[in-house]
Amino acid sequence: MKNLLKKILNYFNRIYWIEYDKRHFPSPLPHVEIDSSPQHVILDSNPHAYPTPEEFQAVKWQCLHQFNSHIQSVSGLFQDKKSQKILENFLLMRCFQNDLIRFNLATEIAENTTHSIGQIAFYIKGFPVWRLVDEHQYYPADIIHLSDHEVFLDGGAWVGDTIHQFLQETNNKYDGIYAFEASPNNYQECLKGIAAINHEKKIQVLNYGLGKEGQSLYFPKEGLCGDPLMEIPSEALKDYTKVEIVDIKQVLTKEQLYSITFVKLDIEGSELAALKNMEDFIREKRPKLAICVYHKLEDIFEIPLYIKSLFEPEDGYEMYLRHHENGIYETVLYCIPIPRHNQDRLES
Repeated sequence: MKNLLKKILNYFNRIYWIEYDKRHFPSPLPHVEIDSSPQHVILDSNPHAYPTPEEFQAVKWQCLHQFNSHIQSVSGLFQDKKSQKILENFLLMRCFQNDLIRFNLATEIAENTTHSIGQIAFYIKGFPVWRLVDEHQYYPADIIHLSDHEVFLDGGAWVGDTIHQFLQETNNKYDGIYAFEASPNNYQECLKGIAAINHEKKIQVLNYGLGKEGQSLYFPKEGLCGDPLMEIPSEALKDYTKVEIVDIKQVLTKEQLYSITFVKLDIEGSELAALKNMEDFIREKRPKLAICVYHKLEDIFEIPLYIKSLFEPEDGYEMYLRHHENGIYETVLYCIPIPRHNQDRLES
């Protein structure tokens, strides 16, 4: 992946030279045909239909500035070609977050389909990963292998959906679950779901946010919520519930924390802070990790590099990226501990 950035910019150049046949946009999704060796730029009577070369160059340099410092250092961390391809396409998706390019392209496509401009703009934003989507988020069969004695940390439990997945994956054979859900309404729904499966003694659901201690989150008092606010105007306080973010070591005992064998974090951009709070535990116990890396652009770089920094090269994790949605979300970093051969021999 030495020339990954060059590949991205070359691809980005080609987008400016897109030549598409309008017959290639049947329902349900638009499809873009890209000429690999373009010989002419699209001409349009509307001078604002596409960015000018100067505007386009500015966008390219913005991408360079965002990606260049980290790309080479992180691209060699992943174990398989699929992960490397997902990294490349994740960055392409970020390129397409530029509204000028995305919405002008969507406008012309929309004129020849039944889709709205907004729908097509969303598809364009996510199209680089359409063919790389994996089912079984947090439990991809080629990466995550669970025993009959797992202890699961579910950070960002929502309404208990990943808990139910975990129970299916383990066939109800496991040792325990610690689930953290910050939203009070989501937390209540999660409790209801757990009560229905009659596993209360093995599952603890905790109404805390994980991340940087001392910060607060605000959740609407009505309805379920996946995107909390960090700040709200004083006049809106009556409509929100304030929830404190905690260091996990404040809530779980050392014995409880060190019993965990599998960590999943989907906590709206607080993943790195939560991992840092568990640094000693991760160093010593090396649990399996499934960490969302899409909430912030820098997460896909900073989180793998941080985890790598905790270990000697031969004593850390194998890392994989997988993408689990036909869109711009749900990119997950999976970390599987490298066997400690010397330790294994001593214990045997």
